[in-house]
Amino acid sequence: MKTNTRPAAAFRPAVLLTGFGPFPGVADNVSGRLVEALRQRAARKFPHYRFACEVLDTEWRQAPARIGALIEDLQPVLSLHFGVAQGSRTLRIETQASNLCRSAVDAAGLPPLSPLLVRDGAAFHQASIPVSDIYQKLEQRGVPVSISDDAGGYLCNAVLYQSLSHSRAQGRPAMSGFIHLPDDLSRPPLTFSVALNACLIVIETCLANG
Repeated sequence: MKTNTRPAAAFRPAVLLTGFGPFPGVADNVSGRLVEALRQRAARKFPHYRFACEVLDTEWRQAPARIGALIEDLQPVLSLHFGVAQGSRTLRIETQASNLCRSAVDAAGLPPLSPLLVRDGAAFHQASIPVSDIYQKLEQRGVPVSISDDAGGYLCNAVLYQSLSHSRAQGRPAMSGFIHLPDDLSRPPLTFSVALNACLIVIETCLANG
């Protein structure tokens, strides 16, 4: 009898979590620290899933392509991406991504290669996570939360657009979404701890709707 020696983890559905490294104006990007802590907490709370996290370089020539490679490799049932919105005081759930690049330099000091993310691509992709359910659950728990239909034209928008494109290309059900964090999680009511617990609720809500 042939014995299957593949590790048990390979048979668990994958969840991808990403944050960003620093970029001009944000020397300490809290999204990178949050996804690493979130992966550890989520792996304990949801043992039937395997969690992967990566802190992406905030670069036009790196981050969008890296998302495609990660989704192709992991084939996640859920991809949750996090970044920061300067001056925000809420967890901001993005509802869509646009096929546009704002002419702003990245962490490498370079602008985007083109005003479009994907030539001849769809103008918009709608986020596939349960935005309304997430909003309701977070609001019920007193978490400062908002919904946005503009992910901006920077790398946050680019990553969400590519994530949605690649997830749909898998030909099987998969969810992708993006949440903007405040750039400062040191002050109440939205501290790092509150944001971390809120993001666990986001994961729980998504998996329950999967």
